[in-house]
Amino acid sequence: MGNALLIAFAYLLWQVADNWAGWQTFTRPIVLCTLTGLMCGDITTGVKLGAELEAVYMGVSAIGGEAPSNYQAASVLCVGFVVLSGATEEVGLSLAVTVGTLINAIKPFTNALALALHPWFMKIAETGNVKKFRAAMWVQVLFVSQLLPTICIFLVALGGELGLQSIIAACPEWLLNGLNASANMLVVVGLCLTTQAIWNGATTVMYVILGFVSVKYLGLGTLPLALIGIVIAFAHFQNRYALLQSKPVASTAQAAEQGGDDFYD
Repeated sequence: MGNALLIAFAYLLWQVADNWAGWQTFTRPIVLCTLTGLMCGDITTGVKLGAELEAVYMGVSAIGGEAPSNYQAASVLCVGFVVLSGATEEVGLSLAVTVGTLINAIKPFTNALALALHPWFMKIAETGNVKKFRAAMWVQVLFVSQLLPTICIFLVALGGELGLQSIIAACPEWLLNGLNASANMLVVVGLCLTTQAIWNGATTVMYVILGFVSVKYLGLGTLPLALIGIVIAFAHFQNRYALLQSKPVASTAQAAEQGGDDFYD
């Protein structure tokens, strides 16, 4: 019970903090998993799971404001399954992503409640009472937008805490192997979606090949490879910036050679 309450509280706390700050960073998987891992007493596992989930969801776009999965719920549940319930990282990742997609199905209900409160918000706005309107916004965040997902996360975490170990023990080996394989595939699919989003023709292909060779054959770790990427990105930015700066000068000189200012023609 205590672990489930902790996971649900972590979800609600950082959702509210993100709404209050307006940064949209507290709820990113790499940050949320780290903070949840800190609250659960294992920040190292939180950072590792956050990096994997960020790779999964980084390339997922919220088309029309609608995300295909509740990655915030997946983040806190993944840390809860692994740190508090004793699941492996692969199993926790697979289960959390699946549950995050299912929890996203309750979003139409929360949206319907928010729309039902719209006339009330409009009446408060017409009075010009800023303090009352701000209090109404907090009511909407705490009891309309986030309360139902928080309850669902608590129930899932409670069931995971009580039954996950027995379920894993009863699962055949082929099923656990399938979960492990699907968890690894999720990360690969996420990276492919991200690469597709930043695709820039042959240049992107060359960077991908360079990264593959550096890791596979040169044995470079994450940190040196990231530093090399920063150097390449900085050099590319400087070249593009210099090119853009030179274009107005070139066009002005060309116009002068063609007969001067058009104002006198």
